[in-house]
Amino acid sequence: MSLRFGLLGLLSYQDMTGYDLKKAADATIGGFWDAQASQIYRELNYMEDLGWLTSVIEFQTDRPNRRIYSVTSSGHQAFLQWLLENHTDKGHLNKSVFMMKIFFSGEHSTAENIRVFQQFKKNCEIKLAELESKNKQDFPFGMTRDNHPDQALYWEFTDNFAKAYYKLCLTWANDCVAALEKRLAS
Repeated sequence: MSLRFGLLGLLSYQDMTGYDLKKAADATIGGFWDAQASQIYRELNYMEDLGWLTSVIEFQTDRPNRRIYSVTSSGHQAFLQWLLENHTDKGHLNKSVFMMKIFFSGEHSTAENIRVFQQFKKNCEIKLAELESKNKQDFPFGMTRDNHPDQALYWEFTDNFAKAYYKLCLTWANDCVAALEKRLAS
């Protein structure tokens, strides 16, 4: 359900197609919210049924037609109401498949578990590199710090959180690998 409101937030900056929304989501909220294209389109259809969005077809002769989505006043009101709801949640560790698997990893060999942690580290390094390579000044589709100065501070907060999270994961995974390697050596 939060994806729905993330999409409303992105559409509050400007009207976009589903394809453009996927690119915007990856470039902005992607550090802390992974959204598949199929999820985005499902949410767009649902919000249009609710009356939170409208869409128009832009006919094109040289390419496929585009459906451009816009937030309605009721959609914007729903978004603003969602922003006021209780901000604190149980955090993303409340339901982590990865942590559940780690908890029971004593069922595997130490060598296999080292491989699991090394893959986890690799995934974190890739995500961190993506976050650090982003242009800190601009976001997609004309969403710049200059034309959205109030929001830009909060964009930076979320970028910093995502980077700190992946750095913490790397430190934790390194500690786990070191402990497992020590166990193998003894």
